[in-house]
Amino acid sequence: MKLHKGKLTLKELQRLVLSYISSVETPRLDFSVAQTASGFLISASDPVIGVPLNHYGFFSVHYSAGDVSLSGIRPQYLILGIYYPPGFDSAWLENNMDILGKEAKKYDIKILGGHTGAYDGLQTPIFSTTAFTFTSEERNILNPQNLKPGDSLIIVGPVTREIAWAVANFKPVIFSEHCETKPEDIASDLSYLTVLDCAIKAAENGAIAMHDLAEGGLITALNEFANASSLGIELDSDLIPWDNLGYTLVTALDGDIFSASSFGSILIGASNENTEDIINALTPLRPCTIAGKFTSKKNIILKKNGKDLVIKKKEDIYSRLF
Repeated sequence: MKLHKGKLTLKELQRLVLSYISSVETPRLDFSVAQTASGFLISASDPVIGVPLNHYGFFSVHYSAGDVSLSGIRPQYLILGIYYPPGFDSAWLENNMDILGKEAKKYDIKILGGHTGAYDGLQTPIFSTTAFTFTSEERNILNPQNLKPGDSLIIVGPVTREIAWAVANFKPVIFSEHCETKPEDIASDLSYLTVLDCAIKAAENGAIAMHDLAEGGLITALNEFANASSLGIELDSDLIPWDNLGYTLVTALDGDIFSASSFGSILIGASNENTEDIINALTPLRPCTIAGKFTSKKNIILKKNGKDLVIKKKEDIYSRLF
């Protein structure tokens, strides 16, 4: 079997990795939970690669710490691995560490240590980070199993913004062919490419569970959220807070909007009683909508103009383009 590009599927992960190891962790959607003598350890680990070199410092914090924040508990610590080809410019490292330090300080995240080194065989730098935090009570950790039929599904957008940002950075000529906005304006805008602020606000206002829209886009995240909650989801596609630029580019490049990567966007499950508080807290930060609800039927129903749409997981245009 030849390993494909991108993350392993859940079935592949179980067969090729998890079946060979003994783990004390309980995997959740975006993070893991392990019971300790004094409470619960929440952790997440992510690589930084495939983004512009000048943004490694930003994503080193926001990838793994963002995953931890989806637990409803603020991330506290970060361990950092820095690996690069021999002879790489030290100015690149200093610039990214300056950014990383400022982002970590902004969210009161302490850097505990890690590893650095130049190694033959690397063609591009890789940062690897593990973020973690603690809580004394398991009930403090958001869990999709606590969702019930009738609970609201909130989508925090703008969905497909990651595609607009990536095309602006890596293929600015293509961006300019389809969008009036200057590519450099979007390429430098990282404000939508994080879940930290929104996840923290949503948890403070009563979110029951959260999941991000990263690789595989909306349809992958919906299926994972439904499976984790053991519920179905009914969604109105007209209420999805799409990013206009991302939607335009994905469509123009013959991609599937429902399968397009959208790091920074979040699915939130909430009771009807807390939905308004969450929307009010997040609206100043991002476009967000009550786009659907959880149901007892264990399937995904997507509606447009009152009619059911049939959608299937397709190729993520991010993988094709980059």
